[in-house]
Amino acid sequence: MDSRSLLPRDQVTVADLAGFVPRKWLAGLATALFGVATLWQWTLLIRRGQKYMLTLTLAMTCMTIGLALRLAYATSPTSVGLYIATTLLVLLAPCGFLAIEYIILQKIVSSLDPVVAAECLPVPVNRLAKIFLWSDFTTLNLQGFGGGFSSNDNPALVDMGRWVITAALAIQLVSFVFFVFTALTFGFRLRSRHPHRWSEATRNGGQPVRKRWTTLYLTSLASSVGVLVRCVFRLAEYALGPKGYLARHEWYFYGMDSFPLVFAMGLFCFVWPPAFLPIDEGTMVELESLDPESGRRPLCEERAQAKERGEV
Repeated sequence: MDSRSLLPRDQVTVADLAGFVPRKWLAGLATALFGVATLWQWTLLIRRGQKYMLTLTLAMTCMTIGLALRLAYATSPTSVGLYIATTLLVLLAPCGFLAIEYIILQKIVSSLDPVVAAECLPVPVNRLAKIFLWSDFTTLNLQGFGGGFSSNDNPALVDMGRWVITAALAIQLVSFVFFVFTALTFGFRLRSRHPHRWSEATRNGGQPVRKRWTTLYLTSLASSVGVLVRCVFRLAEYALGPKGYLARHEWYFYGMDSFPLVFAMGLFCFVWPPAFLPIDEGTMVELESLDPESGRRPLCEERAQAKERGEV
């Protein structure tokens, strides 16, 4: 039970909130790292466009603000408002990090031959992004709903809110594990069944090695490790409760949440997705024409294209 809900707000103590006074240097370091990465990514977005990357830059901005408020909270550790604001922002902002991972895989799939992509994906091509983005949207709203009870004066509602967040985090973890499985399966199948596709540049051709889609694909997988660490930590933290060991020891928050996340999302400063995904307009049209159940083109269309290539 969150004991701060039992006290008038002018009588709340440090022990009633986080249970400790946050270290300013750690909060400052995390804020600085996220701040630099955020400014870098906003610069890349402005220079190179691609609106879908707003998902990442906005989430990074929210995370930076959340950590900056944590720094402010360190100077006023009995402020309920600062505690709730920083807690909710650093809890909800990473939903955008999961979303950009889903979008990147969809963009990679869209940049390849639709038939090959459909053969290698364990889920229908047309539904790839929809499945995971709807899951992310659902868990975001559940976490926001549960977090809304954190300022309530009723202990029962505060406790209910924590369990709603815990359930949302569990769903989020399961969904992301399934996504990582999907991404790995796609890569393994493509490399084993179509090795020439694995080593080729993205669809418009003539690009240097650093621009190959596999660079972005492997970077996305590497960043997923940091996201997974964070998902596991957050689920364990909320399951143990506000008085649990993880919640009361600040080092775990940085070592298993903010630092893994800044590493994961910071990778995209060096491997900016739009630079590796020069997708032509025809690709998306081809994807829309795939059969929604099998993820493949109609057989007559496949035969016609094979005939044009001289394969039949």
